[in-house]
Amino acid sequence: MPNPENIIPPKKGEIRNPKGRGKGNRNKSTIMKELLASKINGTDTVEQQLLKKVYEAVMSGDLKAIALVLDGAFGKDRQTIENVNIESKPIKVEFIKKDE
Repeated sequence: MPNPENIIPPKKGEIRNPKGRGKGNRNKSTIMKELLASKINGTDTVEQQLLKKVYEAVMSGDLKAIALVLDGAFGKDRQTIENVNIESKPIKVEFIKKDE
């Protein structure tokens, strides 16, 4: 992590990453959407086709698909950990010696 004292804000009109990503370069999600669109035939969009497949998996009883849909619709449950301080006696540890 950089030292906050060494961070210098850019001056007005200054470009920090002049080369950056070149024009015409596509990101991974665009490439994936184009790939999926080329594999799926029909009038539906890629998203509609994928949702139909997920729906079919849910209706067939696929638990992973059901979890995917529920997590997407309602969010994942938070895992809560209850910290309870129970006063009890310490555990007694005894070592058992083997007969030699």
